[in-house]
Amino acid sequence: MDYVALPKIELHAHLTGSISRQTLHEIWLTKSASGSTDLEDPLLSKPPIIVGLDLCGDPTVRPQGEISLYTPIFQRARAAGLGITLHFAETPASASPAELRTLLSWQPHRLGHVIWDDDESKREVARRRDELCLELCLSCNVQAGMVTGGFEGHHFGAWRAVEGVKVTLGTDDVGIFGSPLSNEYRLVAQHFRLDKAQICALARESIDHIFGGKHEKERLRNIMWT
Repeated sequence: MDYVALPKIELHAHLTGSISRQTLHEIWLTKSASGSTDLEDPLLSKPPIIVGLDLCGDPTVRPQGEISLYTPIFQRARAAGLGITLHFAETPASASPAELRTLLSWQPHRLGHVIWDDDESKREVARRRDELCLELCLSCNVQAGMVTGGFEGHHFGAWRAVEGVKVTLGTDDVGIFGSPLSNEYRLVAQHFRLDKAQICALARESIDHIFGGKHEKERLRNIMWT
């Protein structure tokens, strides 16, 4: 292929102005005090974009050797009404019962991966079955060599067999492992012999554990097949 130089195009820089919600709030305070507006405070009417806080990243990294350094952060997040999801036992380095106790003290709603936990940790997670949902990522764990035995050996099967433990599927993440969430459901159907009704039940159960309000959960239940 012959490459041809294109004519030089002159670029012009322009500025885009922006206004913060705090500025709008201050304008609203002035207008509201003078009685010249009946609009709602824009600082209070902003949509709930941030719904949760996650502990993730390299599980071998420990700030000064102690994960509890993050305790005040997650306590504040919980007090603010945010959902809490935490990676646990992603590798042996982050799988100790002591670390699990610290994580559980933050009152999380979900735990992610949960691969290398020992019997004591398994019992503790199972004991909190009414409080927790497990986020499991088959493609991520198998392709990254985090589990042995391929898809059939994935701990999804073991956790699903524990009565009362809630399990949901994730991708972690589709951009890296090339497996959208729909494919994760296909994988569990194929390798764990789940039929249509079981797949539907698994998908519907995850709705109860999203970081969303009751109206959003009900909306999803109404549009999801049974």
